[in-house]
Amino acid sequence: MPARFHQWVRREINRLAKVFSERATDDPAIAAVYPMVAHAADEINAAWASYRRVRARAREKSECALARFVERYRPVVILLVPGAVNELEALPPRGGSDLAMIAEHLLALVETEPSESRLAYAMRLELAAAQEGATAGKSSPEECARFVLSDAAQRASIVLTHALELYRGTVSEESALYAEFAADLPNNADVVK
Repeated sequence: MPARFHQWVRREINRLAKVFSERATDDPAIAAVYPMVAHAADEINAAWASYRRVRARAREKSECALARFVERYRPVVILLVPGAVNELEALPPRGGSDLAMIAEHLLALVETEPSESRLAYAMRLELAAAQEGATAGKSSPEECARFVLSDAAQRASIVLTHALELYRGTVSEESALYAEFAADLPNNADVVK
């Protein structure tokens, strides 16, 4: 999950880009800095969207592997383990963290049958591979996307700090709009003073 800092910087740089776009025609200093502010906003928005896509894709992949396991072995367990149908009817059919629970439960039911030790061994290997693939798939691309988001947020925060300083010098500290920006600064402190 991205830090609150990422969310705050993204919100504020987008808000400042909007203010600068409206004032760029009236003020040459703001017009000179506006492309930098707009670029920082675009960069953090792209990093944010990429992070959300990677995270959603990782979740889908992990659920997909577990869903295939459950779909493949649920009918087998029902046919081979006496009383399994009654236990499995109480479980939800699929979805999210429930998939891992259902997969583990299927394996546990097969392991209770001594005559199905070969099937239990094969299922254990397949389930371990599905869970390992889900874990590996989640961490690496998501961490990379988070680092890209952090880098974009750091660059945007530098632009934001100096652009707010410019804005304060342009409209004065008494400006109601500047006061809104200053009130939203982390820890309620005006760090550009």
